[in-house]
Amino acid sequence: VPGPSYIGYWALGIPKNSKNPEIAWEYIKNFVEAENQAIYAKISGEVPIRKSAMEDEFFETDENGQRIKWFVDYVSENGTIGVAPVDFSNLSEILSLAVQQIITDENSDVEAIVKQACEEYNKDK
Repeated sequence: VPGPSYIGYWALGIPKNSKNPEIAWEYIKNFVEAENQAIYAKISGEVPIRKSAMEDEFFETDENGQRIKWFVDYVSENGTIGVAPVDFSNLSEILSLAVQQIITDENSDVEAIVKQACEEYNKDK
């Protein structure tokens, strides 16, 4: 069922006291070039940061590339930018433990685990 999707990100930067800011800047410029983003996507399985990287035939012909393309198309149509709660690290830890429990125990009671995770997260609110 189509619906809003969480969109996350990470960033590159140069620390104020970097010993080699010029080299760091050259690395960043090189990394974000479309051709290099396509290569990075092929190796990492991550979505490239530039739409122009999606023009690489990998995203049409390779099974992993097609999955990335599907995700990019889906997010383009349905994505929203989520606002994380102030205590996101706590929420993330609770959810991660719940998902681990569900995945590692094939007989797990998913509904009970989710309910317990919700109660744990909301206990101090």
